[in-house]
Amino acid sequence: MGETITLKTKANAKINLTLDILGQRPDGYHLLSSVMQEISLFDELSLTLSASEKNKISIEGNFDCPPEKNLCYKAAEAFFLEFGISGAALHISVEKRIPSGAGLGGGSSDGAAVIRALAGYYGIDDKERLKKLCLSLGADVPFFLEGGTQHMEGIGERLSPVSRCFDSFVVLAKPFPSALSGDMYRLYDSLGYRSFAATENFLAENHQGGSPFDYVSNALEKAAVSFCGDILSIKTAFLDSGAKAACMSGSGTAVYGLFQEREAVRAALEKVKENSAFCGIYEFI
Repeated sequence: MGETITLKTKANAKINLTLDILGQRPDGYHLLSSVMQEISLFDELSLTLSASEKNKISIEGNFDCPPEKNLCYKAAEAFFLEFGISGAALHISVEKRIPSGAGLGGGSSDGAAVIRALAGYYGIDDKERLKKLCLSLGADVPFFLEGGTQHMEGIGERLSPVSRCFDSFVVLAKPFPSALSGDMYRLYDSLGYRSFAATENFLAENHQGGSPFDYVSNALEKAAVSFCGDILSIKTAFLDSGAKAACMSGSGTAVYGLFQEREAVRAALEKVKENSAFCGIYEFI
């Protein structure tokens, strides 16, 4: 590599249209079934590659964690190791718009964006190997290799595209408290909640060309509401504003409302913006 090259890419957020918890493995990982949907909210990443005697990775941006704990850094480090790449100096610049502690997959999407960009630059098209690399970084990371609408199963290792027969405006609001995924799953376990097969019903209704909005749900929501009551108040505000469905995303605390009428979207946003650390209007990707 004799020149400096800059790669620019976007990392979109996701929402979980369904999230079922179907069991738990002996190692503690929860077995999931979820319809995941990419949305138009995104972070922007810039990767600058140049030559170096040995691999060097640096990172800057508007994030709070130490650089070596950032998933972009970990993704680049894992990529270079997995594919035997040496002599590269990589500087990553991250402009975050996706709020953290929200269940929107911002960190996972950033990590996947780094892997996508580097795979494209180095001409690596081994999708299974890239997916395994992503899974080693986190359960949501493999989804972001492809994005769109997908059915995720297991601990994130099984993905299948969903040809959706529905579309929607997405009004998104995150309460001021944030959540850590591990904490929410432990709270779910301690409270003894059990999921139902919403994902299966959602996919069946979608396949039949119907409206699957009745099956939008999240098994973690009740546990998260016990931690942050504003989740329920935002959800109620969306439904009162005419949302076809409203639900918490992932492990929270962000809540989305799905609207099919444009005039209802602004009214819904007005109802929640004063009590939200972050809010906006987005679309399905």
